[in-house]
Formats: sequence, structure tokens, C-alpha cells
Amino acid sequence: MTSLAETRALLEGQSRGRFGRLAPELVASLALGAASGGDFAVAKAAFDALARRYAFARRDELSPTHATTFGSPPLGDYTTAGAKGKRAGERPYVTRIVSLGPVVTRCSCPDFVRSGLGICKHGLVVLESLGALVFSECAGPEVDVAWDPFVPLAGSRDRLARLGIRRAGEALAPYLDGPRPSAETLASPESRAAFVDALTQALERAELTADPSVGTLLADEGRTAHLRAEAARALPRSLATLTSLARPLYPYQRAGVEHVLTSGRTLLADDMGLGKTTQAIAVCHALLASERARKVVVVCPVALRSQWRREWEATTGAAPIVVVEGSREERARAFRAVTRGAVVVGYEQLLRDLAHVLELRPDVLVVDEAQRVKNWATKSSACVRAIDAKYTLVLTGTPMENRLDELASLMDLVDDGVLEPKWRLAAEHVTSGPEGDGPATGARGLGGLRARLGPFFLRRARKDVLADLPPRTDIRVPVELTAEQREKHDELLVPISQLLALSRSGKLAPGSSRRLLALLAEQRMLCNGIAHHAFATVWPRIRDLPPTDEVRASLHSPKLSVLRALVERVVVDQGRKALIFSQFRSMLQLAEWAVRDVLAAAKKRAVFFTGAEGKAERERALEAIREDDTCAVLFASDAGGVGLNLQDTITACIELELPWSPQVREQRIGRIHRLGQKAPIDVYDLVSEEGLEGRIAGLLERKSALFSAVLDDTRDEVELSSAESLFSAIGRLVDPVPIAAAESNDDAAASDAGDAGDVEDVGARGAGPRPAAEEPRLAGITVTHLADGGVRVEAAPGAARALLAALEKLEGRGKRAARRG
Repeated sequence: MTSLAETRALLEGQSRGRFGRLAPELVASLALGAASGGDFAVAKAAFDALARRYAFARRDELSPTHATTFGSPPLGDYTTAGAKGKRAGERPYVTRIVSLGPVVTRCSCPDFVRSGLGICKHGLVVLESLGALVFSECAGPEVDVAWDPFVPLAGSRDRLARLGIRRAGEALAPYLDGPRPSAETLASPESRAAFVDALTQALERAELTADPSVGTLLADEGRTAHLRAEAARALPRSLATLTSLARPLYPYQRAGVEHVLTSGRTLLADDMGLGKTTQAIAVCHALLASERARKVVVVCPVALRSQWRREWEATTGAAPIVVVEGSREERARAFRAVTRGAVVVGYEQLLRDLAHVLELRPDVLVVDEAQRVKNWATKSSACVRAIDAKYTLVLTGTPMENRLDELASLMDLVDDGVLEPKWRLAAEHVTSGPEGDGPATGARGLGGLRARLGPFFLRRARKDVLADLPPRTDIRVPVELTAEQREKHDELLVPISQLLALSRSGKLAPGSSRRLLALLAEQRMLCNGIAHHAFATVWPRIRDLPPTDEVRASLHSPKLSVLRALVERVVVDQGRKALIFSQFRSMLQLAEWAVRDVLAAAKKRAVFFTGAEGKAERERALEAIREDDTCAVLFASDAGGVGLNLQDTITACIELELPWSPQVREQRIGRIHRLGQKAPIDVYDLVSEEGLEGRIAGLLERKSALFSAVLDDTRDEVELSSAESLFSAIGRLVDPVPIAAAESNDDAAASDAGDAGDVEDVGARGAGPRPAAEEPRLAGITVTHLADGGVRVEAAPGAARALLAALEKLEGRGKRAARRG
């Protein structure tokens, strides 16, 4: 245990050379004053906070510019100005030297009010300019309204409670108990707002004098109190609008919406799968429908923009929603056209369009996947923080991963005073070595931390709301493509579009349909990642390496990182077992590699159940997943998954890619969502929204998935569409790609490289000729896309004959076309 004298000596020694002309004894005294009642870790944290502020002052070349002294100079009010940086010029703040025996400063800047240090960078440079006068031990006159900036380690942290009013008139007397605000005054938003208004008016009328920090404090507290008071008055009217939602809320979701509407500004950190997006949309619906708001801005990852539009339209019809995209001029027009409703922008887009967003003057700001802006230093974070909306809703399932300052950074978006003083967070709540250094060994004071978060923070774990959960929840997890992925994916659009154009012109060569399937299979692999597409060369290189951030980034396979985070949350944190599907054995191998160390750290393991395992090995895998508590993940393929009954042990299904057919997807989910399942289940679909998968997902939702006629095994008979109508369906999956017209060649056998025509609108053209009445009927067909880009087709004996007949007919058509040429 370090004594006070030892702490002072250590701080004085460390201050030499770091604080310019400020005396080490003064710096140590300032740090110890801010850390009063704390241990060495708190004192050292206060010292480091002072050092950062002094460094900022020197960076901006901050110096005093004007002084109005009173009593004994140098006591008085000072202004400061910076010579460098974006904020060069005079600062709009007043810094007062109240006393030099001991040193007491006050300032009207926000940092002074929020930091709890009792001094800011403006005060430090003023003190530095005074030199030896700092030790003259003089004190100025008292003011009528004073505020104590130091935040106590124990007891109430209410900033208004630290106001002291010496001379209160009749207007203020009802709010006071002696010189302090009464407990009744501080108890409710209504009474706090009334007190702040009364005190502000008395100061504006010059009935009372106050130190410079009081005005800033009252503005801060008044904003919060009025917002919450207004929310409390409007709550019944806002909740009444929820009856007009297109789909009902579950009880815990309604409670979440009520919490947000009551506070006005909230960090919603529910577990993944509990419907944070639905709750956010319901909040926006209530605010718009009750006319408490007109404009909503949603900031989210680019891959989530279309999902926000789908969820919004499915949940509320109260107002329109616009996803802003396109060229600079198109985006500008879209912003200008918004008079009411929601606007959705991506984080990267916000960097370019911040001025348009600010011109909207939104009433509501929703920040989705907010962990992206927990780092203050990023441009995205700065842009989001520049949006000043009355109501703010911050959404993330991971508000903190490694450090408390991550949580504090996100809470700043909601209310930047909730976790002040931030410099004291780690020292106050994280235990480490005996001298407050070294790695973290535990946490302390968490009850007090949760109490401070309470009004502005809401988190429910899945286990807390099991009784409210539906039997099954489907969760689409958008995954962004890397630039390299997108480039390789989009390179295939030209040959795919050429084949589609040839099918429209009737010049499709024999074998081209198989080539088209192979190209689509390649695109699907690229949606999984470049590592999957190049599995044969990548796997030998990485199979024995740990899946570090650096190695995973080199693979350009973001699904592996998304899966890793999902397994950490579902399997490790929630203690559940998961069934992970892919139609590709190679993708399952990559997936197991990506999560192997996560499972091992939790003393868990995984097993495989695919066509590659023998019967005995598959039986051992089933026994392990059912009976062994350490076996937490089953990796399965469609071929190996038939007949699995796992409803007694698994409650989460993760699909690494969507199958072509909704029936195949339901077969997968049916392994755990079936008679005998007693717990709610979650289904997570990993979808690369910007690639082919995003289009497949859309087709699945509309019940018109590509190849459903071939892969649907829920009916006795299905019709095999003609090649032309098949390609029309494929056309709906592919973005139109302009292709330069080549010289026409009537030879059908050579037409793969022939006249592709103008393919500006491949997907919008007609569906082609209807199938002939005698077209063969097929059922029980299984199509497997191989790692090398090939396709394996398996058929039951009856179906095989019909399939061969169909293929022979297609081949015959090609030969006849070639002969006609």
C-alpha cells in the first residue's frame, strides 16, 4: 500500500519535464485533490488525465489573452486563445482563478464540468503564465452560487446535488434544503427541470452571482431534465401508437420500447437475436405517430441498409423510409426530398454526406452496430458524434469487449456525463497489480457502475427472456464483402451476363448451361470468401496456423470472423450448442479452423457430420453432441444432415450460406425445430448482402428461389422448367452488366464468344418460351456444388431417368441448332 507521502513524491518525480513551467509540487497537489479518498491507482489516473490536458494545450499553443482581475491580482477571469490547430483563435470560455491558497480554478468549458478534475487545460495554461505568483496564497470574494466539481468516490454523483446557494430568494426557496437542492427537487425530471429553470432565470436577471462553471452545468442538466420530463408526459400517448404496428411486440420488446421512450436517449445492448432493430423501429414509430418527431436518421453498416428497409416496411407503415444511395447528385436529391420519415445511410457514406445529414436536422438518431464507432479517433466516430438529435438510440450487442472506455465511448453518444469522470473508470472499477499497474485481475464497484448506467442503458440476456421468446427466431446476419472479394465476384458478372444474353437470342451452345451453373457456384464460394474459392491452395498453408486477426484478414473471408464472434456469443457466453450448416465440406473445414481456439479456450470442441465421415464416425459424432457437455458444435452438410434429430440438445442453427431452395433450408432447420424441442431456437443466416447471396435471399423470401423446381423434394412431382425460363430466373440474380457488342456469328457452337447484344436489362426481359406439354417431370434431385467449381447431381432411380431424358433433350436442341448454322 503506497502512503500519501510516497504517492506525492512519485507524482512530483513524474511531473518533471512534462508540465512546462508548472511546479511539480503544484501538479501533484492538483492530482491528489482530484483523487481525494482514492488509492494510488486513482491518483495516478488523475495525474495522467492532467498530463493529457496539458499536452493538448501545448499542441494548440494555448495561452491567456485577457484578464479581468479582482481583489488581489492575479485572481480574476481570464480568456485563452490557441495559435495552432483547427480551433485556432480565442476560446469562448471564461477561466477564473478563485484562490491560490490553495489553488482553486473554475471554467465555463464543458471539460471542466464533466471531468471532475477541478481544472481544465485552460486553467493549466493560466496557472503556468502566473509563474511564482501561484504560491501567493490569496483568495477572492465568494459567489452566491458555487459548484463543487469533484466527483466523490462514495455517495451520490448527482451534479446538481453539489450546488451550493448562499442567498436564495423566494423563487428558489421551495427547491432547497439549506444551501443545497432538496431530495424532492432531485427526485424527478419535472422538479429538476423546474429548479434549473428558476436558478437560470435568477442568474440571467443578475439577482445572484455564480462561478463560470455554473452556467454550463445548468445548460447540461436542463437539457436532460427537460427531455426526460417531456418523455414522461408524452409516454401514454406514445405507447398508445404501438397498437398500430404491423406486427406485435413480445413483452420484453414492449418493455424495451417503453424504457427508451421514457429516457429519450438509450444504449440498447440486448443479446443478439432479441430484436434490437424491431424495438428501434417501434420507438421511431411511436415518436413519429405521436408527432414528437418528424425525421429519423439511421446510421448502419452498408450491408445492413436493405435489411433496415425490409424491417421498417414490415413493422410500421407510419412513415416512409429512404435508403440513400447512388451518385453524389442522386444522393443530394434524395436528402432534399425528405420531409418526414426515416433516412438510412452507411457509415462510410456518412463521411461523404455528413453535410446533407446535418441539413436534415433529424429529431431521432439511430446508430446500429455501434461498436464500429467506439473508437473516438476514427472519422466515422467523429461524423456520428456531429449529429445532434433530440432522441438517440444506440444499438449493439457488444457494448464492451476489452476495456471500460469502450463502453464509456458509446455512452457518450447517449449522454456524455453518465460515466464521468472517465479518467477514473479503470482505476475505480478494474483491479490490477498492487501499485495499480499490470494486467487486469478483476473488477470492483460494479453495482455503482450499473446504477449510473441504469436510466440510459438496457441489456437483456437471452436467458432472462426465455419465457417471452417465440418458438423460433430467424436472424439474418449481413456480412460485408472485402474489396478483393467484390472484385473477384464481379469479374464473373460479364460471362454470366453473356450467357444470359445468348439464351435470349437462341444462340446458346450445348454445355453452356453447365458452365453457367459452375460460374454461379464460383460466385457463391466467393461470397463465403476467397479462402473458400481458393481452398486447395489456401488450406495447406493455414490448417496448422492459429486463426489470428492477421491471418484471418489475409484470407478475405469475413464470414469466418463473423462466425467466430457468433460462436463466442451463442456457444461460449450463452452456453448453448449449435448446428452449423454448409453445403461445402471445404467451407465447414475453414469454419471449424476459425473457431477452434475459441472453443478450446472455453474447454469445448466440435465434431463433423457430413458425407465425408464414415457411418461409425457419424454415430460417434451424434453421441458426443447429445451426451458430452464439452461437445458444443456440430458441423453438418446437407448430404450428411438427412435424418438428424437433434431437438433434444441443440437450440441454435447457423447457416454459412443460404441454399437455393427454401425447402432445403427448412430441412436444415428441422433438425432442431421439430416435435420434442422444448426451448426456443434461433436460426442465423450469414448473408453476403452485396453479392449473389443477397439476391438469393430475396428470392427465398418471395418463395421463388432459383432451381426450386429441381430441388423441391416436398412434392411427388414437379415440372422442370425449360432452359430459357431457368436463365430468366438466374437473370433476376445478376446485376445487369453492359457488354460491348461483338461481331455477329451465326454458328451456335461458337456463340459463347459471339454477339452478346445489349444486356442492360437482362433480368427485366420476358421469361422466354413456356415449357412444352411433354416436358419431363423430376423429383428427388440433389445438386452439390464442388470445391473445384464443378457440380455433382444425384438422383433416385426414377428421377434419374427423367433427368437424363431432359439433359438429352437439351443436348439435342443444341446439336440441331448447330446443324442449322
